Amino acid sequence: LNLTFEHTIEIPCPTTKMHKAKLGHHLHEKQKNQKNALLLHYMISNYEWNNVDEAITQQPGIVKCMLPNTNTPLHELCSIGSAPAPLVNRVLRCWTGATVTKNRHGETPLHIKCRNSQYSSYIITQLISSSSSSSPSSNKSSNSGNKSLKMQNNSGATPLAVACTSGACLTVIRKLVTAYPEALFTMDVHGRTPIDLLWSTFARTIPGASTINRYLSLNGHGRGVDGEAAQAAEEMDGLLSRFHEKMSLCLICSYALCHGVNGNRSVVGAAVRRAIDGDGNNSDGEVGGDLSSRLCHAIIEQNIKHCPHTLLAIFLTREYTLGCQRDDDGNTPLHLLLTKEEKMSHYENNISTFLEVCGQSASIPNAEYMLPLHIALEQLRLKRKIEGGGDGSTNSNGGNNNNNIQRLSADIIRKIARAYPEAVETRDPKTLFYPFITAGVVGNLALSYEFLLQCPNVILNVMP
Repeated sequence: LNLTFEHTIEIPCPTTKMHKAKLGHHLHEKQKNQKNALLLHYMISNYEWNNVDEAITQQPGIVKCMLPNTNTPLHELCSIGSAPAPLVNRVLRCWTGATVTKNRHGETPLHIKCRNSQYSSYIITQLISSSSSSSPSSNKSSNSGNKSLKMQNNSGATPLAVACTSGACLTVIRKLVTAYPEALFTMDVHGRTPIDLLWSTFARTIPGASTINRYLSLNGHGRGVDGEAAQAAEEMDGLLSRFHEKMSLCLICSYALCHGVNGNRSVVGAAVRRAIDGDGNNSDGEVGGDLSSRLCHAIIEQNIKHCPHTLLAIFLTREYTLGCQRDDDGNTPLHLLLTKEEKMSHYENNISTFLEVCGQSASIPNAEYMLPLHIALEQLRLKRKIEGGGDGSTNSNGGNNNNNIQRLSADIIRKIARAYPEAVETRDPKTLFYPFITAGVVGNLALSYEFLLQCPNVILNVMP
């Protein structure tokens, strides 16, 4: 028996009618909001600021509309350099949560504004301080101004990293660093910090590379180890000078965070003010002392990936005495380099830069009265001991242990000895060995023989 139903009888349900009515109203509101969002997007893109202000006044909720490109109205306003600051402030008053809303690229309005803040920092200040102007009813977003400084986009970049790659003005970087200095150590998906990005972005552009080469060539970089060329340094041009100011600020603050600050924002803020004002003295006795003299220390500790020796050359050429400054442990930048355990890009080039631009650093002992030549030979001895003997070229355990220990070549040790010949006839205060003995202990007989030829009289002091 085949039965065919040609008609379906629907029994009307009051609940179904109510849901359909609500759904219809919701769809109508959604279409209306989409239409308003498109209209607002059109007005913003055509710089119709009066109409935008009027639209927000009549319908404050429109600032929460998502535009077709996944931007909010605040994203759009921050992407236009000529957008009026009062209009941005109006949006923030209507919706403080806008500062932590991301678009499809993972960027907040602060990211976008940092990308086009080459001349002014006023709107940046508004975005950072938006939490202080939030109403009591928006407690959930009361920390949005601070949270936006920590947020990373899809590439892992914080607003500070975006500012460093986009040529933002010094005032913008100063405000970002002061508000959240920990961003200096936040890495993107490629493992780069804002300081890495600031340096690589500048050095890899044609104008940046050109002004660096011109500055170093005019000041005789690489023409000796006595530092005389650096003493008569030519002034930096405007482009390099602005970069130097930004990099100095970031380096000083990163150094302040790493050495005894322990999250004390007042100390970091004081370091920022001294960096900007050019006053390196610290009369209040805070941790860090004269931080402006530790710029080369900071470069080494930051472990910059892209050509750090060129960055060191810029700072040493500007002020060669930076290579002779001691930190709180009595170490100069050259001491830090020689004892650095973490792998560093262009390691031997960094040492050569110090010897070429600031040869005096080879004559300065550390807190244990060890000269750089003693430290270098000690590192060779430790390396050979860890690797299990021999000439230090192989590892008895398969080459997997202590791969992060730096390897010094004999040529670098020769350069250190030439920079300060008196070190060859000075005993190591720890072992009481002359350098030629230590060189023989590590198995480098050629280097030991060279030291003896340079100062044969030391053999008399070791004979019974």
